[in-house]
Amino acid sequence: MTLEENASFENAFFIAPESRENLSKVLFVHTSVNCLNNLLSEISDPNYGESKERQNKIESIILEMIEWIETDEEAALDGEDGKYDLSEPYSLKSNDEFARKKRNLQIKQKYMRELRVIECICDILYMPFVSAFEFEKINQEMAITSLTKLCYRLLASIVKDYRLNEMYTS
Repeated sequence: MTLEENASFENAFFIAPESRENLSKVLFVHTSVNCLNNLLSEISDPNYGESKERQNKIESIILEMIEWIETDEEAALDGEDGKYDLSEPYSLKSNDEFARKKRNLQIKQKYMRELRVIECICDILYMPFVSAFEFEKINQEMAITSLTKLCYRLLASIVKDYRLNEMYTS
């Protein structure tokens, strides 16, 4: 195995330094996916939402994932002290701000795919159709509706302008 100075999306593996803040977010997402998978049976229950504390916890997990993927935190991906740029392996050394933001978003989207967030979110989105919910009786005030809206928002952020995730989701 050889280490190339300029890795790209075609490389199967490459090593890149990661900031502590970004690493903690990735670990949060990894833990959250396991937590959400364990709660799928509770989410599929038509009485989901009776426990406001549980509902708020589940929604806060998804909101935090949305916040992480939708915000462009330069320090989180460019290194705490600015000594390295994680986006360099993906680029042609462009200093364009738009290109940098797009690369940083693609890195986050790649993490979300590899941590199996897409599968988890799709499972939640299927709940009203395949579980004990009576689809005709679902309305805007129900807890499952607000949860599916958040899941759709997260899924849209994960696949936005990233062809690989679009194909993976379909």
